[in-house]
Amino acid sequence: MTLTITLAEGSLSRRIAVTLAALAAYRLGACIPLPGLNVPASLLEAGGSAPPVERISLMALGVIPLLSAVMLAEVAMMAWPKLRGWSRVPANGARLWSWLILCALLIAAFQANGIAVALEQITSGLVAEPCLAFRAGVVASLVAATAFLIWLASVITRHGIGFGMWILVAAPHALSFMKMLMAQAQMTGVAGSPAVLLSAGYIALTISVLAALTLCRPQLADTEEAAWAPLLGFTVAHWALMGALLIPWLLFSVPPDLPSSDLGITLLMLASLAFVVLLRRRSLARPGEPFAPASAVPLVLALGGLFLIGVVVPEMAALRLFPSPSTALILAAVGLMIVEGLATQRTAPAP
Repeated sequence: MTLTITLAEGSLSRRIAVTLAALAAYRLGACIPLPGLNVPASLLEAGGSAPPVERISLMALGVIPLLSAVMLAEVAMMAWPKLRGWSRVPANGARLWSWLILCALLIAAFQANGIAVALEQITSGLVAEPCLAFRAGVVASLVAATAFLIWLASVITRHGIGFGMWILVAAPHALSFMKMLMAQAQMTGVAGSPAVLLSAGYIALTISVLAALTLCRPQLADTEEAAWAPLLGFTVAHWALMGALLIPWLLFSVPPDLPSSDLGITLLMLASLAFVVLLRRRSLARPGEPFAPASAVPLVLALGGLFLIGVVVPEMAALRLFPSPSTALILAAVGLMIVEGLATQRTAPAP
C-alpha cells in the first residue's frame, strides 16, 4: 500500500539514534513476559527446551497484526484498483490508515485470546492461575503492545530512517539472520566457513539484484514493490495451499494431506510471485495509462531466480541453517528503502 510519508526531520545522526532507540524499545519489550506466567516453569518446560521468552513476551505478536491489516488493504487494492486511486487522495489515505490501525488492534485482540487459551492448555504450571482474569490480562497486554508498536512505527517514519512499519517488519528477520550466522560459525568453529559465506553471499546477491532493478534507468521496480511482491506472493501461495487442504476436508470430510512434492510447492510459490506482481502493477496504473504485462517480466524473473537459489543451495550444500528467500528479500528490500530514503533526504531542498 502506498502512503504519503513526510520525510523525517533532523540530522542524520539524530535520525539514526531515534531509529536505534525505537528498535531497542522493541527488543526490550520482547524480554518482558506476559502477566500471569510462571516464567521459571516455562524455562523447565519440555526438559528445558521451552520456547524463547519472546514467544511469551509482550511483543509476542510483533507487528503481525498491523502487517496483516495492511496486507488485507493491499490485496483489496489489487483486486479493486479504484480503491487505490481513492486512497491516493491525502485525506482518504489518512482515513484509511486510521481504519487499518483499528483493524490491527482487533486482529491483535483475536490473536491474543488464542495465545491465552493455548497457554492455559500447558499443564506444567506455565500459567499461575488459569482463569478469565488471566485471559483478559493477556489480551489487554498484547493489544497495548500492538498499539505501542504502531506508535513506534510512526515515530521512526517521522523522526527516524525509512518507513517505520517496514523497519519493524525487517527487525526480527535481521535478528534471526545474525543468530543463524553465529550458530553456523559455532557449529563449524570457523567464522569464514562455507556455510557462513554461502548465507552472507545469498543476502549480498539478493541486495545486488534488487538494487540493479531499482537503480537502473528506466527503473524496472521500486523498493516498495520489491518488498510487497515476495511478502504477498508467499502469503497467497500459503492461502492457496491451505485452501486446497481444507476445502476437501470441509466438503467431503477428506483428512488434510500435505503435498509430498517439493517441486509442486516451489512451482506454486513461483506462480504466486508472478500473479502478485502482475496484479499489483495493474492496480497501480493510473486511469488512462496502458498496462504492459511485459514490464513486470524482469522483476518476476529476478524474484523467481532468487527464490530458486534459496531453495536449491541449502539442499545441494546440505545446510541445516540457511536464510529463507522471504528473509533475504525483505532484508534486501528494506535496506534499499533506507538507502533510498537517505538519498532523498540528502537531495531534498532545504526549507
